[in-house]
Amino acid sequence: MSPNHLEAQVQEILFPADVRINGSRRWDSNVHNEGFYARVRRQSSVGLGETYMDGWWNCRELDQFFFKIFAAGIEQRAARSWHAISLFLKSIIFQSTDEIAFHRSGQGAP
Repeated sequence: MSPNHLEAQVQEILFPADVRINGSRRWDSNVHNEGFYARVRRQSSVGLGETYMDGWWNCRELDQFFFKIFAAGIEQRAARSWHAISLFLKSIIFQSTDEIAFHRSGQGAP
């Protein structure tokens, strides 16, 4: 995935909390390392915390940042989103393997 696509995904996740990446408000995050986006998408809240500790981003008022994140239920929204995507992908994968097995058995030969 391209860095711009990952950045857009993270911004979309933060949007309901009224937090902007590289915004000017005291609760907006300022990203210093482009690896931030992939790590947050991959590791969710753990990635957010670890990238902060690694100095990949900062925020002038971290308490307000997290207040807004928790109040908007961002972690739950992101988890539901990824859970739905994973279920969809699993259904496609398993349907494809079932169809292949069906055709190999000779029962589904055209």
